[in-house]
Amino acid sequence: MKTLNDIINWILDSGYLFLMFYIIVVVGKPYVDSKIKNAKTAQEKEAWTLLEQVAMTAVNARVGEPMTGQEKFVDASTAVQAYLGNKEINIDMKQVQEAVQSAYEKSTLTPATNQEEKADKLGLKASDSVPDGKAEAIDPKEVV
Repeated sequence: MKTLNDIINWILDSGYLFLMFYIIVVVGKPYVDSKIKNAKTAQEKEAWTLLEQVAMTAVNARVGEPMTGQEKFVDASTAVQAYLGNKEINIDMKQVQEAVQSAYEKSTLTPATNQEEKADKLGLKASDSVPDGKAEAIDPKEVV
């Protein structure tokens, strides 16, 4: 028992305890920092995913509204910003507007802005497929 007591006193008196603590902190700090960085990255990725989903929902919800396009854009952007604010997710309004614009462009419910696209009477893009036997042959010399 006296030997154990002497060892404990030596550890406390010699500063060996401080050295052990310092080594643990030096070795453990990069590990903890990497875990924190990874958690922040995952959280930001989830925030962007949520932003995209909310923007798409906001755009699709305003498709049939009797408003101009600019009014719908401002209304959708404001709604997305308010929703994210309620969830305590802070994203710049400019980025929210870009997400809403992207959602508008990706939405299948919004009319196509590209005049070259062929649309049928339901507003869907016409098929680009060629009927059987009507496709032009490809000259192998032209393919590079």
